[in-house]
Amino acid sequence: MAKQVDVTANAPIFEKKYQKQKLKLDNGIEITVPVELLKNKDVIEFINQEDGSLEVVLRNIDSIKNSF
Repeated sequence: MAKQVDVTANAPIFEKKYQKQKLKLDNGIEITVPVELLKNKDVIEFINQEDGSLEVVLRNIDSIKNSF
């Protein structure tokens, strides 16, 4: 077995896979967010409530497109 494995051949697959984060909430809501926006509080924010629940806030939305 080789000591080093070349993963550059799979790089495009990994880059595409990790470009978006898919969130499935316990109430049935599913949200797909580009990874680069997850830490931008001007776009999306996750707030821990005192009761232990989590609040998801979406900001600066100009339009919503429904795609089935």
